[in-house]
Amino acid sequence: MGSTANQPPSTLEVHEQFLSAQGWQHAARSALPGDFSARYYVRLNNAGRKALLMVMPNASQLAPFLSMQAALAKGGMRVPTIIGVDATNGLALVEDLGERDFTAILQAGMPADQLYPIAVDALSQLHTAKIDHDENLPRFTPQLFLQQVGLFLEDYAGYVLKKPFSITARTTFLTAWLPALEFACTIPSSLMLRDFHAANIMYLEHEAGHKKAAAIDFQDGGIGPISYDIASLLEDARLDVPPALRTQMLERYLNASPYKNTSAFMTSYHILACQRHMRILAILAKRWAGGGFPVTGEYFKRVWNLIMLHQSEPALQPVYQWLDDYVPQSHRGEWQPHE
Repeated sequence: MGSTANQPPSTLEVHEQFLSAQGWQHAARSALPGDFSARYYVRLNNAGRKALLMVMPNASQLAPFLSMQAALAKGGMRVPTIIGVDATNGLALVEDLGERDFTAILQAGMPADQLYPIAVDALSQLHTAKIDHDENLPRFTPQLFLQQVGLFLEDYAGYVLKKPFSITARTTFLTAWLPALEFACTIPSSLMLRDFHAANIMYLEHEAGHKKAAAIDFQDGGIGPISYDIASLLEDARLDVPPALRTQMLERYLNASPYKNTSAFMTSYHILACQRHMRILAILAKRWAGGGFPVTGEYFKRVWNLIMLHQSEPALQPVYQWLDDYVPQSHRGEWQPHE
C-alpha cells in the first residue's frame, strides 16, 4: 500500500523512490549478508550494470562515510565511487567492487605473503600523501581512545563477569591507560580507516599496484596515529596472520615510511593494538552473550591471544597489571557465554 498525504512513505517506498531517481528502478536486487553494524547493502544488477545500495538506518552516519570516501580517494586509496546520495534518508548508491575480499582470496589459495604487501603499500601511500584533512572528520585523541577502550569496563563487566567493576577498578583502569594513549598519539597522524582488515579490503585484480587493495567500511574513521591501521591489518580478530608475516609487513611499512623513529612507532603500535583488542573484546562479549553470531566465540579467543602479544611493552605494564588484578583467567579466552 502506498503512502497517503497524512502517512509518511514506508522504508521500502523511500528506497524505491531513490533508485528510481538514480535510474536504477528496474535493477534486480539481492541482499548482502550483514555484519556487526546496522548498516546493510543491497546488490543491484541493472541489465549488466552493477552497483550497491548502501542503507544507513542512522542517516547521520552517511556524512562521515562521504567525507572519508572523498579524503581517502584524494590520498590515493582505492575506495568505492559514489554514484548517488540521499543524505536525508541515509542512502547511497555506490560502486560494486565485487565479492573478492582479502579473506576470500586467501581461502581461494593466494599466499598471504603475496596479498598483504598490497594492503601495506596502500597504507604507505595514504600516510605519505599530501592532502588537506577535512575538518569535519573526527580526530582520534587520547581522550577518544580512552572513551572507546572504556567499553571494556561496561560490557565485559556486564556480559562476562556479570558484576560491575568497583570504583577503584574503574579509576585504576583509566589511569593505567591514559599515559600510554597520550604517548601513542605523539607519532604522526594521517587518515585512519579504523577497520582496515582482510574482510574490509576488496581485491581488484584489474587494478595496478596498491590500488588492487580497495577499502570499504570506513565510515567510523577519521584522523589518527599512523600505527593504528597497520595494527588493525596485521592483528585481525577474524583470522590468523602468521607472526613471521606480521614482522615482515611491519618492516615493509617502516622501510617505506618517512617517519624514522622506529622505537616510538612500535610503542604506539603496541599500545593501539592492545586498545583496539580490548574494545573489540567488549563488543564480542555483548554479541556472543546476547545470542547470534556464534562465530564470535572463535574471535573472542583469538583476540585474547592477540592482547597477550603486547604484554612485554613497558608502556602497557599498568594495563596488564590491571588485568591480573581484576580479570581472572577463567573469564578470558576460554570463557563461555552460558557460564
